Amino acid sequence: MRSSLTHATRNGYDLQLIFDMVGRGLVGEAGILYIEYLVASRTPLLLTSQENSVEDLIWRRLRVCLSKSYWFTLAALVCQNIEHKREEEYMKAMEFLYSQLSLDAGADYSCMVFDNTLAELLSDVYERNHMQPSADLLVSSFTRYQTCQVCC
Repeated sequence: MRSSLTHATRNGYDLQLIFDMVGRGLVGEAGILYIEYLVASRTPLLLTSQENSVEDLIWRRLRVCLSKSYWFTLAALVCQNIEHKREEEYMKAMEFLYSQLSLDAGADYSCMVFDNTLAELLSDVYERNHMQPSADLLVSSFTRYQTCQVCC
């Protein structure tokens, strides 16, 4: 919550709501709301901003938080938003996916992959775990995303 005061002070109402929830003992719910706030506060989500170093710090912390919550695929997806040293963060996220052999709804997140490196890494994970339908869905979604970027 300390980081919310230094990095996300734009919307006092949301922060007050989060701190009220913590005060009532709803720490888990407050954590989820704070994560949603961090993700939603980047407008638009895929557009680079002037404050890349601050945003990179927030995205790295979010990756760590998601990894500690055992949401390893989401942690890998968050790495797409990191501007500097993205590959290092991918490797950290992939270590969890490889070591835990747990894919938290991996195929459901295929439509959210927009980075070549992540697409290749996740495809490798799916193939190692004999999840060919998930690998196919990832390739299909990624190809559609790339085609859409070229057209638009």
